[in-house]
Amino acid sequence: MPAVDVYRTLWRYRIMILVLTALAGIAAYGFTQTQPKIYQADALIRIQQRGAPAEVYGSLTSLELGQRLAQTYTRIVQTRTIHEQVAETLEGEVPSGDISISASPVGDLEMLSISARSERPRVAAAVANATTDSLRSYITESGTLRDQIVVIDDAAVPSVPVSPRTKFTVAIALLFALIFNCALALARGFFSDPLPEVDKWEEKFGRPVLATVPALQLKNPSAVLSPRPDLSEAPAIVRSTEALAGPTRWSVGVPEGGRRGD
Repeated sequence: MPAVDVYRTLWRYRIMILVLTALAGIAAYGFTQTQPKIYQADALIRIQQRGAPAEVYGSLTSLELGQRLAQTYTRIVQTRTIHEQVAETLEGEVPSGDISISASPVGDLEMLSISARSERPRVAAAVANATTDSLRSYITESGTLRDQIVVIDDAAVPSVPVSPRTKFTVAIALLFALIFNCALALARGFFSDPLPEVDKWEEKFGRPVLATVPALQLKNPSAVLSPRPDLSEAPAIVRSTEALAGPTRWSVGVPEGGRRGD
């Protein structure tokens, strides 16, 4: 399909495209309003080892050792043991099944970011801070006393939810709806098989088009027809006509002394 025809088809169905796209945006906004708000609190810690002998770790530098420790504790944070210890630290305020904790190393540094999510902002911050205490308890219980956890930044109570992202969701919905509706309009224009434009006819037959007949759309066809006359007024019209014209008499003249019929 040539570019000119694409533009004409899109312009022809512009109302349909705009209406369907707006409906998709409204639907996406309504969907996000029905979802619960989730808040996330983040705590930043540093993991290092104290007095590690060189013969144990070979040629690893302290930075490389910290990176490996951060990766190790990333997996440990996500275990059920840490979740249960966090629930005990919070004294049953949050059940262990409702605790959502994740961790990720910070770039190539020997630091670890601990994230906790909850529908209540204060619970999310409390869970993130309790996770650092649970890691210290885990180190003590496991006997790996060389590992040391240093809290760089405690988790603060979040004020803005991370989910649902209303603006982002609506923007994505509008974008995909616009693309889909444009494709739908092009498909409809392709399968509707309309007559070519005037310039296409002239180019094909080599003769100018003298006239075009536009399509007529009659919203109320009965209003176009002439109204039927009201026959109830016909006798009055006849009587008024007779009054003006007077009675009409017919007579046949007969000569004096003659007879009728001669």
